[in-house]
Amino acid sequence: MNAGSLGEELFEACARGHLARVQALLATDEATMLAWQKPSSGWTPLHVAAEMGNLPIVQALVEGGAPVDARDLKGWTPLCIALDSEIDGANQTGHPLKLNVSEYLLSVGADPSAVAFDGMTPLMLVREHGCEKAEALLAERGAQ
Repeated sequence: MNAGSLGEELFEACARGHLARVQALLATDEATMLAWQKPSSGWTPLHVAAEMGNLPIVQALVEGGAPVDARDLKGWTPLCIALDSEIDGANQTGHPLKLNVSEYLLSVGADPSAVAFDGMTPLMLVREHGCEKAEALLAERGAQ
């Protein structure tokens, strides 16, 4: 199996939340699959895991060498995707905001000031959401 099809398979396992399959694919030691990008969005497996809020899969990908600041077709990083998803999820469900994936990505070196192609930064994103908790988290990490 080539790295492209492995990347696609890894992406689908992340999207479906199949941690055991993600771990099995990572064990193949085919590092290029971690940077595979879905042609329609530019999302990597880490982008989709961040969107799903699946911290164990995010951790497995990062520990396997996934690039934490990979950019999609809009220039968004997995951190931007995680922040947007975590805030939207809390707003839609009424549950307390948990920034577990965002906090983890920041702890492993995700750029808190990454600028998307339209000029959007993580700090601008959370301010648009009116999320003081996320804004404070980014400020602690030196976001601009």
